[in-house]
Amino acid sequence: MTCAVESDGAIARAILCENGPGIPKAGRGNVLRRLYRVQKSRTTEGSGLGLALVKAVADLHSAVLTLTDAHPGLRVSLGFDRTAAPSNASQ
Repeated sequence: MTCAVESDGAIARAILCENGPGIPKAGRGNVLRRLYRVQKSRTTEGSGLGLALVKAVADLHSAVLTLTDAHPGLRVSLGFDRTAAPSNASQ
């Protein structure tokens, strides 16, 4: 697994790449739903909440969450607009 942080102008990104089985392109939208699990992962522990929680936090902070293929594995990118005003979600 690798972690990186990069900046591209006004966008700061946190990137995580893992080398597991990955997620098929057709199923990437589904894994962002609570309690959804990719079929072949049903024999491993888990509740199907991990990426749904990442999506909820991304939305809370107006970040863009992107899931792509890491050849092998999954690449998860969270892009934050550094010029955006902070939200008042905690108030």
